[in-house]
This record gives sequence, structure tokens and C-alpha cells, in this order.
Amino acid sequence: MRFLPALALTLPWCVALLAQQPEAPVPQASEPRPTASWNAIGRQPHRLAHSYNSLQPQSSFASSYPVASWLGTCPEDGPLARHSLHASLNLSNLSARAGDDCGPGCGSVCNNDCGLLCGHAEAMEPNARKQATGTMDNEAEFARLFPDAKLQAQTPAPEASDSAPTNDALPEKYNLHYQYTLTGMGYPSFSARYTDPAYLVFGTGSSLPTQGQARETQSTDLYFGYRLSASMEFHIDTLFWQGYGLNNSYGIDDFPDGEAFKVGVRYPHFSVVRFFIRKTINLGGKGKEPVDDDEITLRGEQDPNHITITVGRYSIKDIFDNNRYANDPRTQFLNWGLMANAAYDYPADALGFTTGIAIEWYTPKWALRYGWFQLTKYRNEFTAESLYLTIPSEPDAGDGKIFKDWSMVTELEHRHNFGTHPGAVRFLVFDEQANMGSFKAAVALANSPAILAEYGTPAKFLATANGITGGIDDTHALRDTYGAGLNVDQEISRNIGVFSRIGWNIGQNEAFEFTDSNWTASFGTSIQGERWKLPNDVVGAAFVTSGASKANQAYLAAGGIGILTGDGFLDYSPEKVVEIYYDHQFSRHIHAALDYQFVDDPAFNHARGPVNAIFGFRLHYER
Repeated sequence: MRFLPALALTLPWCVALLAQQPEAPVPQASEPRPTASWNAIGRQPHRLAHSYNSLQPQSSFASSYPVASWLGTCPEDGPLARHSLHASLNLSNLSARAGDDCGPGCGSVCNNDCGLLCGHAEAMEPNARKQATGTMDNEAEFARLFPDAKLQAQTPAPEASDSAPTNDALPEKYNLHYQYTLTGMGYPSFSARYTDPAYLVFGTGSSLPTQGQARETQSTDLYFGYRLSASMEFHIDTLFWQGYGLNNSYGIDDFPDGEAFKVGVRYPHFSVVRFFIRKTINLGGKGKEPVDDDEITLRGEQDPNHITITVGRYSIKDIFDNNRYANDPRTQFLNWGLMANAAYDYPADALGFTTGIAIEWYTPKWALRYGWFQLTKYRNEFTAESLYLTIPSEPDAGDGKIFKDWSMVTELEHRHNFGTHPGAVRFLVFDEQANMGSFKAAVALANSPAILAEYGTPAKFLATANGITGGIDDTHALRDTYGAGLNVDQEISRNIGVFSRIGWNIGQNEAFEFTDSNWTASFGTSIQGERWKLPNDVVGAAFVTSGASKANQAYLAAGGIGILTGDGFLDYSPEKVVEIYYDHQFSRHIHAALDYQFVDDPAFNHARGPVNAIFGFRLHYER
């Protein structure tokens, strides 16, 4: 079965090609289905959507020629046989002269496009009538597409009155949102040459159990936002969560369940996970751009050129490393290596949040972001806020020293259009300093005479690490880890998009917050269901591979354990994951998804697996 990861390299592109639809020569770009939910690591759809919208071509023809009637016939193989009306014309005020000859070229499309022009609009299917909307760019384009037709009543539309704006156009004073997500995941038994039963420091062992298991998670958030002034907002997010990831989220580095990013608990726990202030400084530009309402944003407007400052507690993923197609495990791919850059050890406590400041500078096509954030006092633990804002309280919660334990990140984003298809490229660099353990120092200490005399083998000593003392934690010192990442998303047709991330870090010190990967690469595709008449459904397919540095490999081979990995021994090979999901919209507020993942060389170990089938489901409610 080890040929499957290689086969998966071509899978997303094959799916995209099979779902490709012919496009009209005058296409109208459309956005993907909005996903307004927010996961434990967060996301920011309004920034992406507004960036893309600001690049779309604008039409002046609709306001100059709002009323027209069509005279003439539909010639054989004429424009209407080659073009989709609803992709290029505004038909809301068009009428046809009844009784016009459809002509031999109308044929099979008489119930939609030609039907409108030839007096048979009443024969159109309801969906075709609803979809017959769009915009004609100019009079010359009209004449090129329809040489036999004539425009009548070329009367400019009346100017819009200066009436009071509707409620939807007014800036929101406050908003309230809610979400609930349930995930379930399981796998059958698989083979492994060994599983070290001594790895029980965290209760279940670092090695993924070979006998198979199933787990569930639940989370619910209540979001509240309040406008402090015309340019300043306050937001708070309260979270209830319960459940466990497979093996308590150990044994696979690109872990399959993004909702299991939070620390596992048997009974529901509560925490205030976000509370922050956002200030927008407008710098001018052509017109205003709308800002949509979502869970951590109030509806309003802003200049195309602006600076945004966010201070408080939130997720780094609310602002950095966003991707249009692979960002939110509550509505998109579930795998950790697809919802974020696995090699970016971004600052986050055991729930995915931390405290800091982010400054963003936006222009119509560019954005520059900088952030400075606190790290937890101990590896993959809670920040100090959890002493007071989490129920039950976390006794080991704490922050590192504010000017010694920190993480900084800078991201440059460029937004563009290929024709009418939007895309973005983001380049990210990061540096973090903390009281970290060193791979080389830990291996050297484990092989020292004193340790061998006490523990017998290096593996037994390294297995005692608990994030505070023992194993690699006995080598803690103030150290730096830095790295970089590239993040790309691109729409290639109206309903198909592709994406990719690559990342790297120096790989000399233990991971502190996210995964044990020192390099990663992923790519995939996301396809909306318009072709099968379910335009709000989405199918996604992706491949991700991640690996360890030489120093990390030596540490794991000696018996070391990380945040997610450690089998007591290592036959190194990069981990490889394929994920395919289908998300179906049952109503405006309810979605459900089925998910499949294949994992080869879990935890970088060729001696274990492959895990041929991890099956998952997801139920998501938001409003």
C-alpha cells in the first residue's frame, strides 16, 4: 500500500481536471462559498474576501443601458449557442418579442438562453430564470456578441436618491454569533514492527495504537462584538469544549483532526479564549470597501489603504497564514498540516490562543503584517489567563518572561487576478525565543554515564520528559528557533481553486507549541458542487508531507518524544498524508461532512503503518 502516497501526488489535479467546466469568453468571477465559522486556531475570511473583491472588474454599462428589448433571431451556431447568458448579461429588464423564430441553432438551449431572446422565456426552467443575471461591460461587447440584435430605449438610469441607507449598509454597533461543531474519527487496526508500551507519560502513549480506536470532540463558541468608536471594536469569545483526538492527539505529526487541537477533556470545560481590541486607521484611496459581519468583525466600511492594529488575546491564525481553501477545520480540511503551515511553530497555548499585538498595513494589492506574541511558560501548556478565565482552572498555566520568551512573525501578501480569477501569495518569516530544550544536548545527556547508571538506557531517560522536567526538559535554556513559509491560493475557474503551502524551520530545538515538523509541503484542490447542482457543497482533495531535521531524527531514534511524536525508536521516513472530504449544506446554518485520510509513515516512522483508512465525520452549525 505504500504506492498510495505517490499516487496521491496527482490526485488533486486529476479531480480538478475532471470537474473542469467550459467557461464563457466573458466570465464573471465568483467567490467561494463563505465559511463564517471560526475554529480554535481562528481565521479571517473577511480580509480575504475583501481583498479579492477589490480586484474585480467593474462595469458601467448596466447603469447606462438598463432597459432593452431584443429583436432578431438566434442564428445557427450563433452567439447564444456559444455563450452562457447568465455569465455575461443583465437580463433583469430584458424582454423578447413573442413569436420570433428560434432558428435551427437554438435547439437544445431553447429552454434557457435562446428562450429568453426568442419569446419562449415562459419555457425556461425556474433555476435558469433565476441564474439569468450578470453584467454587460459595454455597448461594443453587446454588438460583438449579438450582431443581429438591436438595443432600444437606451435611456440612462435615474440617479439613485439620497435616501437614508438601509440597516444592512449601516455600521454595526454590536453583533452576536454562535457555532457548534461535532467531529468523530476512527480507524481499523494496522500493522507495525513495534509499539513501545513504556510511553505512558501522557496517559495513552506516544505511539498510535495498532488495534484501532474511535474518538469524538465537541466545541461551542459564543461571540460578542461591540463598536467602541467609528474605527475601534471590542470582541470576546467564550468556548466550551469536550472530547479527545485519536490517542489523545499523539502518534501522527500531521494530526488528522483539527478540532482535536485543543487539549482533551472528558467533561465540558469553559474558557474565555478571545478578548481583544481592533483599531483601524484609514489612509484614503478610491472609494470605500465594505467590511462584512462575521464572528470577530463588525459590519462597516474602510478605506482601501488602511492600517489595522489588534491588541489582546486571540489566535495567530486569525491574522497570519490564512488560505482561501485550506484554513478552517470546521468547514474545510480537517488535517493540522492543511489548516496551517506545520513547520511554523506558532505561539498558542493548549487551546490555540495567546496574547500579543499585530499591526497590518493594507493597500489594494498588497498587505504587510507584523506580530509580537507571548509564549507559554512550559511547552504546549496554558497561558497565565487560564488561571482565571478557564473552568476548571489550570494550575500549571503561566507565561514566559515577557521580554525573554516571545515569538515574532512578519508576513507579506500580494493579491492578484489571472483574468477574472483571484489569487494570493503570502511569504512568512518567524523567530521565537523561549526556554527550550536542544535535541543534541538531550541526546548527549541521555548517553552520559550518570544517566545510564540511573536509567539503564537513553530511551528510558528521554521518556520521562513531561514539558517541565525530565528528558529533553532537563536541557532547557534560552534558545531561538526561526523559519519561513510560503502560502498560495488560486482560483482556476468559477468553482475550482488550488492551494499550496511549504515551510521550514531550523530544526535544532524542541517544538514548543504546534507540531514536531521541521519542514512541510502541501497542495490540493477545492471544488464547489455547481456541476452536480449543489453549488454550496464542497469536495476537497489534498496531499501533505512533513519531515524532521537530522538533529530531530537522532533525538527520536534515541527514544525522545515530542509534542506529537515518539515511538521509542525510529526508522526515519517523511510522513505522508492524503485527505479527501465532502461537505454538504443542509440549510443556511447547518453543514455536515464525511472525511477520509490515509497516513503513511506516521510520526516519521517507516516501521509503523501505513494507516490505510482514517474515517471521519463533522457536523457544524453556525449563525
